Amino acid sequence: MELIKTIEQLRTELQAGVVVEHTTIPVYLVALYSLRGDANARVRDVIHHVLMEEMLHLTLVANLINAIGGKPNLCQKTLMVPFPAPLLPGNNFKVNLSAFSKSTVHDFLQIEKPAPAADQPKGKGRRTIGDFYDCMRDSLKLLHEQHGDTLFSAPSNPQVTGKFYYGPGEIVPVTNLETALFALKTIRDQGEGDSHTIWEREPNYRFKGSLEPAHYYRFKQLLDERSWRLHDDPAKLPTGPGVTVSWNDVYPMKRNPKIEHYDGELKEGALKFNKRYGELLCLLNETFNGKPEKMGVAIPMMSQLRDLAIAVIRQPYPGKKGFNAGPTFEPVDQPCGCSALAKGAVAVK
Repeated sequence: MELIKTIEQLRTELQAGVVVEHTTIPVYLVALYSLRGDANARVRDVIHHVLMEEMLHLTLVANLINAIGGKPNLCQKTLMVPFPAPLLPGNNFKVNLSAFSKSTVHDFLQIEKPAPAADQPKGKGRRTIGDFYDCMRDSLKLLHEQHGDTLFSAPSNPQVTGKFYYGPGEIVPVTNLETALFALKTIRDQGEGDSHTIWEREPNYRFKGSLEPAHYYRFKQLLDERSWRLHDDPAKLPTGPGVTVSWNDVYPMKRNPKIEHYDGELKEGALKFNKRYGELLCLLNETFNGKPEKMGVAIPMMSQLRDLAIAVIRQPYPGKKGFNAGPTFEPVDQPCGCSALAKGAVAVK
């Protein structure tokens, strides 16, 4: 990627980062919902933890946009894109809504694929999410050289801080170049890591919690059915204790379901899910545009979505013998009522 030359262009590219981070969330949610029974407790824990860190990344990108005078856009018609969906502009790889399987985990590895190490050649396009954030980092440095601290002198909205966020990781209010770079490093290290290390941070740098593999390597543990040891080589197989994965204890959800194929109670249930998910995005949009205290309502809503999703995913897919339905993550053309929801006054009907 070429470096960004203007603040306005940087705001636009960071908004693309919001879209990228969000695009992973339905993908991971569907895989999580598809797990049946209690046989895949470790799998469920891995996907859930990654999902919560993706919410952290979304929040950090929104903080960055606000810090340089932009306005994050999380409206459902901006973010709820048809699946299969492109992960990165200029990259042919597309992500799918699909049940947990070896093929799905291979897709997860492609999503979280580490960028090449600094001493390895890179292409011109956005080959990985890590490439994208490397470009954001270098562009921020360039613009700071041109504008100094005025780059951060007119924030558009109050940012989400640790006071309002209770998930894993550290929320960083972005106020200068140092905190902006720290936010980007957090996103990159937690997600893809680097090609020379398995861990979110170097093994000798333990900060606020236990050392964890980056997302790519967490998912690789599932595929290899074995955990990593501290000094394992990322280019080789993990050598730690075995990881129990029951590939068959999964609802056989049809890949990329569409609500146009549903009718009756199934369609009603899928619409309920999409409406509630749209309300969640609306609430996050308010959270990142001046009302950070609403994050405390938004995060619990994610767990409320599960019951709505399971009610759909247990049902057969119309006209597709052997396959189950699933949540479609399509926008619903109606007001979301998120202001009332934040006060506890809105319920799905």
